[in-house]
Amino acid sequence: MVGIGCEVTLGVLPDLIHRQITLVGHWTFSKLAQADCARFDSDRKIDVDSLFTHKWALEQAEEACALFDQQKTGKGVFLPS
Repeated sequence: MVGIGCEVTLGVLPDLIHRQITLVGHWTFSKLAQADCARFDSDRKIDVDSLFTHKWALEQAEEACALFDQQKTGKGVFLPS
């Protein structure tokens, strides 16, 4: 459910439990909050690149996902080729 911008209704018992599905939610910052974070990092000269343990081109997405599925990595980022 990436980029969903509307109400979603799920029946916990029939949609999740009976189907043995795990649902993971994630919330991210608004554009304004992201801009504030970027200014914070920039003003303090934080080495953001050091936060990423892996860097991939988009063409390497399958390899990246396989590695992340192992849950043995840190943060990763996709960079333009």
